[in-house]
Amino acid sequence: MSISIEEQSHIIGMPPVIGIDPGKSGACVALYRDGSFCAALEMPVAGSGSKARVQAWGIRQWIHRVYPKPPSYAPLSDLAVVIEKVHAMPQQGVTSTFSFGHATGCVYGLASALGCRIVEVSPREWQKTALHGKPRSSRKELKASAVQAAYERWPELREHLTMRGGKIRSESGFADAALMALHHIDKEK
Repeated sequence: MSISIEEQSHIIGMPPVIGIDPGKSGACVALYRDGSFCAALEMPVAGSGSKARVQAWGIRQWIHRVYPKPPSYAPLSDLAVVIEKVHAMPQQGVTSTFSFGHATGCVYGLASALGCRIVEVSPREWQKTALHGKPRSSRKELKASAVQAAYERWPELREHLTMRGGKIRSESGFADAALMALHHIDKEK
């Protein structure tokens, strides 16, 4: 028998922690305070290619389903939203830098407007703890290790971490978002 998000939230008694990997190919993952899986959302976007834009409204609706704290206009100050602290990369073009900045700004703006507690974590910080003992010598190894760690820990995320045919993806916003949330949970203990 499965229980609803509302029932499980009541059972655990604390709001979940939401990890967000910003960007058009990012994701949002909510974990309960014990590190168990709550819910996941592929980053909602409208448009395609260089015209694709993150839709904050979709994230807002998802957050209110994950943490249905009435009334919907009350600040969610007890809800931690962990966002990867990012910056422009020298090899990125102007269009992709603007697009990534827009997506990241949408996530920060939404979390702020909802009154959530925004927690920034650098990639180096969460990767050091979440990927301890796993290969991390290159960007490719880091991303693959993150996917493998998330695949092993949360069976509920496996559909987002595999491609058709069952092969594990080489990188995933779902893995990064989940591991950032877990890093924050572990840090708060």
